[in-house]
Amino acid sequence: MDNGDWIIQGDTEEYKNCLIYVCGQNELGARNCLNRMLNTPTDKDKQVMETHSNLRIKLVKPEDCWWRYGLD
Repeated sequence: MDNGDWIIQGDTEEYKNCLIYVCGQNELGARNCLNRMLNTPTDKDKQVMETHSNLRIKLVKPEDCWWRYGLD
């Protein structure tokens, strides 16, 4: 059963709810990704966090997973 994808999203000064990372269908994986970003960030994570704040995980419904379009 497809429950959608877990994502990391954040906000900028101009925009809210920006997609940062697609973490797949595993909530624990998304939580681990967010934990890494906040506690032991990679260089890419640091780059993202220069412009994004309020990082969080979110479950996106399958029909709203636009990044999947054209993969079938």
